[in-house]
Amino acid sequence: MSESSAEVLTDNSATAEPESTEPQSAPWYGQVDEDTQGYIGNKGWQGAEDVIHGYRNLEKLLGHDRAGRTVTIPKEGEDPSDFYQKLGRPEKSDDYRFDSEGELVDWFKSQAFDLGLSQEQASKLLSNWDEHVGGLSEAQETDLNAKYENEWSDLKKDWGSAYDANINAAKKAAAKFGFEADEIDAMEKALGPRKLFHRMSDIGRALAEDSFETGDRESNFRFSPAEAKQRISDLKLDKQFMEQYLSGNKDAIAKMQSLMQAAYPE
Repeated sequence: MSESSAEVLTDNSATAEPESTEPQSAPWYGQVDEDTQGYIGNKGWQGAEDVIHGYRNLEKLLGHDRAGRTVTIPKEGEDPSDFYQKLGRPEKSDDYRFDSEGELVDWFKSQAFDLGLSQEQASKLLSNWDEHVGGLSEAQETDLNAKYENEWSDLKKDWGSAYDANINAAKKAAAKFGFEADEIDAMEKALGPRKLFHRMSDIGRALAEDSFETGDRESNFRFSPAEAKQRISDLKLDKQFMEQYLSGNKDAIAKMQSLMQAAYPE
């Protein structure tokens, strides 16, 4: 190798930039994992002061008194118990407290618990329900009373002057067949008074028909004028009865006289 070449090589070595040995400055947030580094980078925070400003703004939005009381709405399939409890639901259904008790209230407690209702919500709902049902019951009772009054009025029109006698006879018929007062009340609610006492009058009529044949007058049933007139017309078409009546049969004559008295009361 020539000397000039050696000199050239010596000069290049002398002028080369040496590698820096000074340490790099660490980022302001210190050592954190990659995800946190990415989060900080996305936020654009340049120092701790930016983080503090961000937190203070968040506290203004939520209120410092709400710290630790925020809730997360559970996703579908997740257990909502913690969510409900933070909203005020008691720890168990028996912890609900209401003024009323009973099987219905126990059922309501279990439903309120499953739905995550707070004590205040459950109490208000139960109170509203009682008020609603009470209003319905009162309205139904008013309607029922009005209906009964109309039916009693129509029954009096149906029977006319025979009304009192037929009511008494219907009661006796009910007693004869062993109906208790609560059973009569139940039938009256199911059928209505007009229909019920017309049915009882049918029974009374049958008893009255038998009384004509046997001479028994204990039934005390009386036909209304219209019913008696119709019965007289029917008997006039009954050939066998008319033969007995015209031949002087005492029972047939008594039956016709009784019907005539009912058809044409004084």
